Amino acid sequence: MKKNTLSLAMLFISMMLYSQSPGYNDTNGNNIKTGMHSNGNLFFSEGFDANFLTSYELGLANPSTIFGAGIWMSGIDPVGNLKVAHVSYSNGPQEFSSGPIDENILGAEANRVWKVTESEIIAHINDFMDGNIDEQPADNIIQWPAKGNNYYTPPLPIDQDLAPFFDADNNGNYDPNMGDYPIIGNDLSDIVPAEMLYTIYNSDNPSFNNPPDVEIHALMYSFDCIADEVLANTIFTRHTFIHRGTQSYQNFKFSFWQDADLGCYTDDLVGCDTILNAMFTYNEDELDGENGTSCFGTNTYGDNPPVHSTVFLNQKMESFYVYYNPAFGNPPIAAQNPDSEFEHYQNMNGIFRDGTPITIGGNGYNPGSQDNTKYAYYDDPNDENGWSMISAGIPSGDPRIVASAGQESYQPGQIFTLDLAHIFTSEPSSNNIETVTDAKVDIQAVQELYNIGFEGSCGILNSINQAEYDHIKVFPNPTSGRYSIFQSNDFDSYILRDQLGKTVSRGNLNG
Repeated sequence: MKKNTLSLAMLFISMMLYSQSPGYNDTNGNNIKTGMHSNGNLFFSEGFDANFLTSYELGLANPSTIFGAGIWMSGIDPVGNLKVAHVSYSNGPQEFSSGPIDENILGAEANRVWKVTESEIIAHINDFMDGNIDEQPADNIIQWPAKGNNYYTPPLPIDQDLAPFFDADNNGNYDPNMGDYPIIGNDLSDIVPAEMLYTIYNSDNPSFNNPPDVEIHALMYSFDCIADEVLANTIFTRHTFIHRGTQSYQNFKFSFWQDADLGCYTDDLVGCDTILNAMFTYNEDELDGENGTSCFGTNTYGDNPPVHSTVFLNQKMESFYVYYNPAFGNPPIAAQNPDSEFEHYQNMNGIFRDGTPITIGGNGYNPGSQDNTKYAYYDDPNDENGWSMISAGIPSGDPRIVASAGQESYQPGQIFTLDLAHIFTSEPSSNNIETVTDAKVDIQAVQELYNIGFEGSCGILNSINQAEYDHIKVFPNPTSGRYSIFQSNDFDSYILRDQLGKTVSRGNLNG
């Protein structure tokens, strides 16, 4: 391998590996093992089992905090037709179809989830440090489904934005032989996740009535930060929604549905924090399951039940709705599983399926009350005087949640992005309720890191093995165009990039 090469804004010293599997792929880049399906289902296993496995170790009976999750969408077209699409359980009818709306773009490859991990990408970056590719790129890099990739079979179009990539030569098309490689997005181009999954699916399913013409590009990624316990126990998702239709939609909702099963699925409680734009699932008592060990064959967390949180990182959570598995706790009929498209639409707008708004107090279903809200159980369960499932005495069971963001008008061609963090919090010194407080600290920590582009984390490219390059200086920085490089004859070539990752100069060094 050639000598090292200097990058002004970042020094690429991480590792990423890339592999592929059709229809489903999993990730285990940090303490959590989970997966994603090409039809939009999140966190189910390939065999439709609970698959958000925490503190994962191969061969052990690892409990899970989530059974399944995914995206719901709804809106109204110009003539008043309701447009709805939503994930369901993996072994049921699916309203989303794998691949782009234009099925010719990926062809037979549409039913696929691509996986990127560290080593192949960084090997590729290091190979291109001198501006040339000396070794054949790995097939997994060559086959990244990005715009204009001529090495893909069939070649991908230049007029369709597909998988995100770092455009080293700034020509707008993906070409690994010019140094291009997969990234989370242009806003996070200097981030190397431990692992990343990517797929495309759409709601244009002719098997269902009146779906919206929306294409969804989904990413799942993680960071393996040994020194940062919060990041090591967090999975991130990014859903990019592209309106491919010709009509505008009004009151369009982008919703996240989740069936959280915190180990044992019969003793869960849920709540939300409207300030943090977050929702959380916690245990009813200090023992998860019967005697802390048994739950109909499901692995439990015993005497240390954790909290699972999901936070809207880049959007306001406009509503938080809860409905219940009718097999537990005898919930009102209006608060049970939605059946029709209209009932799903009601839930996405923070309304019970019979049209009754959420009202403050009890289980939130109080027809005739005028004390309306869009958020169920919005107080901290540690607050005895607040409204939570604990203070209201709501029986535990198997609640499901629907949290929504939205747009008043969603126009053809418009892009909407929803970034979420899914956080596992376990604190041995805290009980089941106190762990909610610990979870809120974790939520704030993840939000703050996201707000600064994960600066200072193990995922940032210029923070990795930086001490190895402390003897190198580039000055002045910032510069108006003239600069000097001081180094001790360790580099024979360089690439200078700005803070957005754009290459502004490259060249050779002479001593």
